[in-house]
Amino acid sequence: MEDKNNAVGMGEPGNLELFSHLVRIADNVAQTNDRIARNLPVKPLLKSLLSGRRFGSHVTAITLKTFIQHLKQINEIEEIPVHKLLEYLSIVLEGKALDWWSAHKLDVTTLGDLEEGLTEVYLGVDWKGKVRADFLLRSQGDGETMAQYITVLTNMAQCMGVTDVAKEVYNRAAMGLRKEYYDYFRPKKHHSLDLLLEMGRETEISSAMKERYRPPPSKASCWVPDFAAETRTPVPCNPRTRNVHAVMESRPMRNRETRKRCFSCHSDDHLISACPRLRKFRNDVSENF
Repeated sequence: MEDKNNAVGMGEPGNLELFSHLVRIADNVAQTNDRIARNLPVKPLLKSLLSGRRFGSHVTAITLKTFIQHLKQINEIEEIPVHKLLEYLSIVLEGKALDWWSAHKLDVTTLGDLEEGLTEVYLGVDWKGKVRADFLLRSQGDGETMAQYITVLTNMAQCMGVTDVAKEVYNRAAMGLRKEYYDYFRPKKHHSLDLLLEMGRETEISSAMKERYRPPPSKASCWVPDFAAETRTPVPCNPRTRNVHAVMESRPMRNRETRKRCFSCHSDDHLISACPRLRKFRNDVSENF
C-alpha cells in the first residue's frame, strides 16, 4: 500500500518536474567535474573562477559586469574558447542564475547572450534603456568631487555596454558640472577625460585655498591673531605687544594687592587665627564640658 502511494506521489506533475530538474543539475555537475579532471592543469584565471565564490546571490549591476569581464579575460588572455567556457557555468552559477542557465543553455552561444540573459533575470527587462535615461540626466551632485562624478558615469556607461566609454563619459560630464567648475572649464583646452579630471582637481584645490586664504598684513601693522582679521578690529601698532590682548581694548589692570580679612567676622584688622569672637566661642564651649 505504501509503495502504491509513493508511486502515485512520484507521478504528480510538480514532483516529476522537480525530480527531472535535480537530475539535470547533477548530470551537468558530473560532466563538468569530469571535464576539469581531463583538462588539468587549470590556468590561473580559470582556476580562480572555479574555486572562487559562486555567482548568483546578491547580484548587482557592478557584480554582474565584473563577472562577465572575468569571463572575457579568461577567453582573451588564456585563450579558452567560449563554448568550453560556457560548459563550466553549471558549477560556477547558483540560485536564479543556475535555474536560468539550465533552461536556456542551448540558446546561449556567446558571452553577450549570457550577459543579456542574466541582466534580464536580475535587473529586469530593458534595464539598459533605464540606465541610459538616467545617464543622460545625471549631473554632478552637491559635495561630489570630479573623480567621484566620473567614476559613477563610467560605471553606468560600462553597464550600458557602450563601445567608447571615455567619449560618452566626457560628453555627459562636460554638460553636468556644477557652477564653480565651469569657471575653470575650457572646451578647447580640456578636450579629453584625463584633462577634465585634471581640471577638476585644480578647481577643488583652488576652492580649498580660497577658503583658507587670508591677505598678508601690511608692514605698518603688527602681528595679530586670526580672528582679528575676521572681525577687523583695529589694532595699535606696538611691536612689544605680540599677544592676544592686542586685539582687545586697553583695560586698567586690577590691583594685585589683596586685603587681609578675617573669614569669621569679616574684619580687616586681624586674621581668623587672632579673631576675638572665635576665641570667645571656643572658651565657652570648653567651659560647658
